[in-house]
Amino acid sequence: LVGSPSTQSQAFNLKKGNAITLKNGTITSTVARMLVQNYADLTLDNMVLDGENLAAKNGKGSDYVAYTLSNCDGDTVITGNSVIKARVLDGQTSFAFDTYYKAGTYEDATVTVNGATIDGNVELAGGSLTLTAGTLNGALVAGSNIEKGTVTKDDAFTAAAPAGYEWKDGVLTAIYPAA
Repeated sequence: LVGSPSTQSQAFNLKKGNAITLKNGTITSTVARMLVQNYADLTLDNMVLDGENLAAKNGKGSDYVAYTLSNCDGDTVITGNSVIKARVLDGQTSFAFDTYYKAGTYEDATVTVNGATIDGNVELAGGSLTLTAGTLNGALVAGSNIEKGTVTKDDAFTAAAPAGYEWKDGVLTAIYPAA
């Protein structure tokens, strides 16, 4: 496993400043708690990131929510017939992926889904998400810093807005006053 010295829990940790393409394959793990921690410009083309069997316990023996792909910086493009699967444990679905707002020396993460199947929830925690083609078998979940991000979708992509939000002309917009 790789990651920062105190958090070596990932199958892959992709570093900022790199351009990486993963194509025509499958990544899965039963020991990692996260398949891919991404800070790079990443293209997933006809890839399967299968997080269904990610480790279910943290270092203290407690259950936790897992991330199959965590986007902390860089531009991520999920294309082809890619599939991202989240872990489901005792009926609780973890996250297929997330988008993050800049922190420290990192920039906002941008994610574009163009022809992929997302099996699990997507955490919106800032950054940018563009949904152009594909299927979401899960929910968009409002996370911290969602108001600092942008989420857009084409009409062909079906995804319900999270509670307190609605789609206006393809842009996720907060409902004021909150319903």
